Amino acid sequence: MPLQRHFGRRLRQIRQSQGLAQRELARLVGMDVKTLSNIECGRHGTRFSQIERLADVLDVAVHELFIFGGGKH
Repeated sequence: MPLQRHFGRRLRQIRQSQGLAQRELARLVGMDVKTLSNIECGRHGTRFSQIERLADVLDVAVHELFIFGGGKH
């Protein structure tokens, strides 16, 4: 599975665990909800600056967005 799909799934998992809707997270980060949706679905990657902003808003360390669980990456 491509890195951007793993990243998107992890981002969605963290967002949902915090009870945030896509629209709310997109607003807090300053991005379009469609962009966030595309990132979470693995259709698009994102810039390092956006990754840092996502981690900041979600109050997680950047590396936590890249913890994909077991199995092959």
